[in-house]
Amino acid sequence: MADFISYAWTCVLVIVTISKQLPNWSIIFGGLLLLPTVSALPDASNFPDISFKDFNQFIQEYFGSDITLSQVLVVLFTLTENTGLLSLHARQQNPKYPGEARSSPSAWIKCLACGLQERLGTNQTQLYSDQEIAESDAVNKICTNLDAFAKCLGLYPYDSHGRFKGKLKPVSHESIQPVYIICPDAVVCQTAKCNPRSLVLGVKVRDIPQVTLIKGCTAHAKVQVLTGQCPTCKTLYFADHECVMESKDKYIKVYLNNAKYLKIGQALWVDRIFMRGVINGMYSFHASAAAYTEYWTNSFSSHSQVPI
Repeated sequence: MADFISYAWTCVLVIVTISKQLPNWSIIFGGLLLLPTVSALPDASNFPDISFKDFNQFIQEYFGSDITLSQVLVVLFTLTENTGLLSLHARQQNPKYPGEARSSPSAWIKCLACGLQERLGTNQTQLYSDQEIAESDAVNKICTNLDAFAKCLGLYPYDSHGRFKGKLKPVSHESIQPVYIICPDAVVCQTAKCNPRSLVLGVKVRDIPQVTLIKGCTAHAKVQVLTGQCPTCKTLYFADHECVMESKDKYIKVYLNNAKYLKIGQALWVDRIFMRGVINGMYSFHASAAAYTEYWTNSFSSHSQVPI
């Protein structure tokens, strides 16, 4: 602790020394760079590996018969994103020392139930099967179902004999990440002199390029980039631009203002959120492309294990 305080005071002295020579934003930015940081990733557990048959049976037994898929997913991801709260709830359910009282439902799970009630609003009645339950008992019923759901998913740090197995780790959602494909936004040919023909794949399957796609702060590797082509006018459709044939073997590029993804490198595509962050970073901090690349790689690329 003493070494950290000494280091911090050294940083302050350096900033004060150069403060008369640099603008205010440079002082703040420089001070942040001097502070020590910790980049270690927390250990995570796999996503609950439960069979769909057991999952479906549980939903039918504990929740309303007309509950929607979106509501089920809200409850599921609410549990997987709050493993710390579930550990606190389970510990209070298993008193060990004198003075500890078993609380069922605990205040921890009640807060989670209230959050779900506010999130779902009028659809909260789908969280329990008994539609005629008193409104005052709705929270307790939701708590009971959440507790049972957590145990069904394996998000309970105690075994059947009441032995503590260890604090629940954060749940990794890597195994349920979707497959991303970069493809044209147009469905039919947009050329005025051409009929709205359906587009065909413009390249052979074996020649489809695979690139890195950055969505927000996450990099996804081996994403396919598909090209569409009109079989009549030979216009090529990409995700960020179109190539209109002007003459034989000569195309004119027309870039799209509403493109979902943008190509910024030989094998690198990004979404609009990331690109907006780059532009605003360069404008606000006068950062170069190389500096922003280094910043992003140091901050986020290590988490996704995809070098940029």
